[in-house]
Amino acid sequence: MAKTGKMIESSDKPIFILGAHKSGTSLLRSLFDGHPDLQIIPIESHVLSLLDFNTVNPLRSQKMQSLESKGDYISHLHNILLAYHLSTDHRSDNSSVFIDSLNQIQDEACKIEIKEAILHIWDLILNYVQKESLSNRRIVEKSVEHFEYAAILKLVFPESYFIHIIRNPYDNLLALRKFKYTSNYPSLHELVNVIRDSFLHAENNLKIINNYIVLKYEDLCDNPEKIMHDLSSVLGLKYVDSLLNPTVRNSPWKGNSSKNITFNKIEKHFSGIKEISPIEAELINRRCENSMKLWEYELLHVAKYSYLFPNKNEKLKTYIRNRAAALFP
Repeated sequence: MAKTGKMIESSDKPIFILGAHKSGTSLLRSLFDGHPDLQIIPIESHVLSLLDFNTVNPLRSQKMQSLESKGDYISHLHNILLAYHLSTDHRSDNSSVFIDSLNQIQDEACKIEIKEAILHIWDLILNYVQKESLSNRRIVEKSVEHFEYAAILKLVFPESYFIHIIRNPYDNLLALRKFKYTSNYPSLHELVNVIRDSFLHAENNLKIINNYIVLKYEDLCDNPEKIMHDLSSVLGLKYVDSLLNPTVRNSPWKGNSSKNITFNKIEKHFSGIKEISPIEAELINRRCENSMKLWEYELLHVAKYSYLFPNKNEKLKTYIRNRAAALFP
C-alpha cells in the first residue's frame, strides 16, 4: 500500500493531502468527504503561498506582488473565494495564488502566528463555500504544492499527518497534459519537473517527517477497501462505509477530468501508457528513472532517436524546447 515515516500518537490534528497535479489528490479528498469525524476544506487553500512563503511549483500560474500587511491576505482571500464561487468551471480548484517572497519560521511566537492565520483562512473558506465555521472535527486539507512545505507545516502542526500520493509518471504526465492543454501540444519541461519534484519530495519527506505516508494511486484504485481500512488505522479514524464513496459536500463527486462524469464508486485504475509519445517517455525516463525503480514502476523502452519525431499539433518553438529538454536535462 504505502510506506510511512516514524509514528507518534496524535488526535484532532490536520491531515494534509499532497502530490503532483493529476496524481489522485482530489479523489482522496472526496473519499474523506463523508466521514463524520472530519471537516474537509473543500478547495485548495494554498495557505503558505497566501502567507508569503515561496514555492517553485511552475504550474501555479497566478502571480501577485507580496502582500504589504497582515490584513491584506484576508482581503485578497475574499476576492479569490468570490471568483471561485462565481466560476462555472469547478473541474479544478480555482483558489490558487502565487506570492514571490519568503518568510522564515524563527521562533515559537511566529509559529503560533502562522497557525492562527492558517486556521483563519480555513474558517473563511468554509464560510464562503459551505456556510459553516471551523469545528472541533479533524481538518483535511489538500493543496498540491504542500509537499514543498511539509517540514514547515510539521513545525506549525507538530502532530499532523501527511498523505502524499504518487502515480505512475507516464500516466501522470498524460493526464496532466490532456487536462491542461486541449489544442496545441505543450512544452513538457515544466510538466515533467512537477512530477519529478513530487517524487523527490515524497522520498525525502518520508525520511525525516513523522506520520508521513506515501500512497500509490494505483493501489488506491485497485484495492480501495483495503487501502481505506489501512489509512483509517494509521490516521486513528474509525472506518465507515462512506470512505469508499467519492463525494463533494455530500454530493456525488464529478471528478476533475475533462469528462465531467459523476462517480459513485472508485473506478479501477486504467493505464493510458499506450498513448504516450516517445518524447514524453524519454523525458520521464531521464528525470524519474531512480524514483520509478524505487517505487517499482516499469520503465518504457524508447527506440533510439524516435523521440526526435514531432507530435501532432507541436509547433516549431515547442518542438525545439522539448528536444532541448531531452538533450540537455
